[in-house]
Amino acid sequence: MIFKESWHFMVTLDDKFLDTYLTKINPMFICIYIYMQKNVNSSAKDIAEAFKLLESDVVKIIDFWNNEKMLEKPSVSQINVPPTYSPKELEIYQKSHKEVKELFKLAEKSMGRFFDAKHLSTIYSFYDFYRLPFPVITYLLEYCESIGQNRINYMEKVAIDWAENGIDTVERAKTHTSMFNKDYRSVMKALGLSRNSAPVEEAFINKWIDDYKMPMNIILEACDTAILGAMHKPTFSYIDGIITKWHNHGVKTIDDVKKYKQEFKDSQDIKPPTSTKKPKKSKFENYTSEKKDYNKIFEDIERLKNEEFKKTLEGK
Repeated sequence: MIFKESWHFMVTLDDKFLDTYLTKINPMFICIYIYMQKNVNSSAKDIAEAFKLLESDVVKIIDFWNNEKMLEKPSVSQINVPPTYSPKELEIYQKSHKEVKELFKLAEKSMGRFFDAKHLSTIYSFYDFYRLPFPVITYLLEYCESIGQNRINYMEKVAIDWAENGIDTVERAKTHTSMFNKDYRSVMKALGLSRNSAPVEEAFINKWIDDYKMPMNIILEACDTAILGAMHKPTFSYIDGIITKWHNHGVKTIDDVKKYKQEFKDSQDIKPPTSTKKPKKSKFENYTSEKKDYNKIFEDIERLKNEEFKKTLEGK
């Protein structure tokens, strides 16, 4: 009989788990599932250290249980953050997969320098974590190089975007990049810019298109509004302020823009209410200045002088 009074937890396994999985899948999958039921906030890294496994293998096991809908509360750290592959892992993958070795060489060629383990780990996550096929990753590297964006952070953002949009073939990748390149070029042209868009600028454009669902003609209208309204050359932050206000007011069409502008203009034209307060009396209010007739004064002075002169004569 096995009994321990020191046990402080109990894991409940439902019938589905016992009937469907317990005797039919890899025992390590079972162990990690039970471990996660007890340690609900554990990350893939924590589990890998506990079981002395590769973090990437743990991520795959977690993905399995997520796909089976057996995890009630998937952790963001488990699902959305790619694992960090150790140099030893990367070496094993290069030896076991010819495509991985070729992928790393192509990535270094695109970047124009040798990669350290951190960069190689990011590149490998495109395949192992984001599940992009090797041909798609190859096109991703070529695409980034063609537009002069060979920074690893930019490449990772593209990989995430493609994974979220289900880009699993080169043809779909070309269609996707063509669409976004057209949108980027349209905005840059509207602002009188002939260069390629920078990542921070593309982030704004993606926000307007993906998050705000703003039609391109409205985005271009915002660019025109910014050019006419800005004291200096408008920035993307300035344009973002305009589009965000329109988004918050439900603007989706040119008519909506006109209505919003007219309402804004009307609100500026409203005169302030006339004050009902009586004006404060001045302490000089009761003072009235009399207009003096200087000609009469001079005549009076002259008359007095004549009278005094007559009296003098009479006195003689």
